[in-house]
Parts: sequence; structure tokens; C-alpha cells
Amino acid sequence: MPDKLAVFDLDGTLCDAGTLAVSPETIAAIDHLKATGILPIVASGRSYYEVKDLLELLDLHTFILANGCYIVYHDQVIQNYQFPTAAIEDVLAAATDHHDAVGFFNQQGFAISEMTPLTRQHVARMRVTNVPMTVTITNTRRSTF
Repeated sequence: MPDKLAVFDLDGTLCDAGTLAVSPETIAAIDHLKATGILPIVASGRSYYEVKDLLELLDLHTFILANGCYIVYHDQVIQNYQFPTAAIEDVLAAATDHHDAVGFFNQQGFAISEMTPLTRQHVARMRVTNVPMTVTITNTRRSTF
């Protein structure tokens, strides 16, 4: 374990809000931290599939993603929380009952139950040009919500 850590958010901190672009100065600053024995760590609500290219560009191997659900330390996964299948089924059933769209993500991608004005707005804000997959709700299990 290094003596010092530097933890950074992405959106609006290392990257301009809404983009995953970093300046040459940011890249140089990350390199300087590593050269001086400080371990730079990205901590973000984003998922791995969203930031993989950026992590590779910055040569970062320790990060906390998905609001702490996915944690990697020196390329070793130490936390990969996954929502229980029964709970997902309950959420899908509740969404169906209330005629709401719902979305889920993991470290490989995301899925939404339907494209609505609200989900379109979210996809646009995240600058996703192609929704990777869509969940079809076929479960009629009753929710406990």
C-alpha cells in the first residue's frame, strides 16, 4: 500500500462535465502523482464499461466505480456487488405495475425497459449514442414495494 493516495471524481473534476475527455495537463498531473509515489484513484458513479478507455489512457489500475459497487486495487477486483435477481424481478414487476421505465447497469453495459422521454433525456446527458440493449418485461411477479 502506498503512503499517499489521491482520490478524484471524474465528471466536473478530472473531466469536463458530461464528457470523459481529459486535458494533456491532467494526464501530466496524474503521471506526476505516480512518479512521486502517490496512488491516484478514480472514484465515480460511472460503470467500468463507460470509463475503461479513460482508465487505460491514464494508466490507472486502482478505482472505485458504480458508487462503490465495483472496486479494483492494482487490477484485482476486490468488490463487485450485484443486485440479487429476485430484487431485480421485484423492481421490474413494480415498474410494470406503475407503467414506469426502469434501467439497470453492471460493469459491462446497461439495459432499459423502454425508451421514454425521461430515459431519452438520461441517455443524451450521458452522451450514449446507441442504447446497448433493451430489457423486455415478461415477469408478472408481484412486488413488495
